[in-house]
Amino acid sequence: MSKNRLWTLGLSAAIVIVAVFGYILGVSPILAQTSAAEQQLSSVTSSNQSTQSRNTVLKSQFSNMASLTADLSKLNVSIPLGAEMPVFLREINGLIDKAGVVLGTVTVSAGELYKSSDAAAAAPASTPVTPSPSPSPSAGATAPVASAVPAGPSSRLTLIPVQISVSGGYDAVMAFVGSVQTGERLYLVKSVAVSSSPEKPDAFVATVIGFVYALPTAAAKEAVTTVAATSK
Repeated sequence: MSKNRLWTLGLSAAIVIVAVFGYILGVSPILAQTSAAEQQLSSVTSSNQSTQSRNTVLKSQFSNMASLTADLSKLNVSIPLGAEMPVFLREINGLIDKAGVVLGTVTVSAGELYKSSDAAAAAPASTPVTPSPSPSPSAGATAPVASAVPAGPSSRLTLIPVQISVSGGYDAVMAFVGSVQTGERLYLVKSVAVSSSPEKPDAFVATVIGFVYALPTAAAKEAVTTVAATSK
């Protein structure tokens, strides 16, 4: 074999060796880095798409924020954070003036924590309570109503018994009984008793017994209070 041929073979082998080592030491790491970068880019792109989807949902929800805030304000009035009995008493006074009846007494008893066992003995009341339409009950007309207790965790709902006594014409008394159940504060009536007034034959006395609700359980510490009628 000639010397030139040996040089050619040696040079070719050297070139192959250099190419292999060059691939191993140079090209292969770059390819691995490129592959990792592509995977990372794919992951970031997927994450960005997920974030964009969440942002779209949040923007949609935020667009209803004003409506949700208004609804929450109404719910806070219906079932406030705390007993807020002075506010409820002012509402009762307004309903009394509107109906044209005379306030006898308002008795607010100590609040009790809601217990789920109460719901088993309670039937939901879907319509306001209305006693018998007869305008001349002999001794007294009573309309018992099953206590409607909303479902909810006992540690977050307090029932406060409130008894209201009013007097006046039959239509006026019935108007008050209806309005007190549809006021701003949630007041669920348990019973209504209507009887003739011993002082005025054409007047009637209505005693309404029901519950208001409050959050949180601090309302259960309310003391028993009786508010007597004031002269007008």
